[in-house]
Amino acid sequence: MKDLTSMLPGFARELRAGTIWIALLIGVALFTPRADGQVILDDYSLNDESNYNYLPRLNNPPDGWNVSSGELRPSITGNATGAWLWNHGEKLAEVGDSVSINLSLPGAANNGFWTGIGLLLSPRVDSASSLVGFWEITLSTSGGTYEFGITTATSVHRDSGPFPSSGTLTIEMIDQTPRGGSQYEVSYPGMTAPIVISASHSLYFGPVAYNTATTAAAFDNLTLTAVPKPSMYLAVFGVIALAMVCVQRRRKSGI
Repeated sequence: MKDLTSMLPGFARELRAGTIWIALLIGVALFTPRADGQVILDDYSLNDESNYNYLPRLNNPPDGWNVSSGELRPSITGNATGAWLWNHGEKLAEVGDSVSINLSLPGAANNGFWTGIGLLLSPRVDSASSLVGFWEITLSTSGGTYEFGITTATSVHRDSGPFPSSGTLTIEMIDQTPRGGSQYEVSYPGMTAPIVISASHSLYFGPVAYNTATTAAAFDNLTLTAVPKPSMYLAVFGVIALAMVCVQRRRKSGI
């Protein structure tokens, strides 16, 4: 058997090597691209509508997708609403998940209708499906007045401001119920308190625009913040455990 003095240098080398491997494996597990954490899904630096499904939600307007100068500047004509749902699978599905987008609405179309932009939430992403269960959450303006509205298939609710013409709209899931319902908190600058709505689990999301064809209405930085899923924690700890076992086996084989 080797004496202790001769074993120490080898043990130190194995420990250093094992530590490096553990660090590398943890890094791979933690930093492999995924939706966990805060991710800008689209900063509109590229004009790529293939990331979305277009839904002509009201009065069947033609697709008015338009990206210019690093912003989404949708062109929806007249008394009509169009939306673009993100189609890569990300959803609001867990308590703590949130989506946000920067809004800029400097003025109305001045054609007798309100002008609005915001986020659409829907349990379905397919543009051919019914939008029953959707939530349309928008900043809107007419004649210099700004309001915040929430529209569903059965109701319309508006809160008068004052609200700023630009800011970040954020929607976060704050609670789930055993029967499949969830509560979401809606926040925007100028709100005295967040608005809480009740909807289903697992909602798709994306920008929505109403009567914006002759305005400078714009979106930027569609961002998802997702809480790490339990399966990801298990994967990380599994990688760490496997690395430690490998280190122990290397140490034993060298004694």
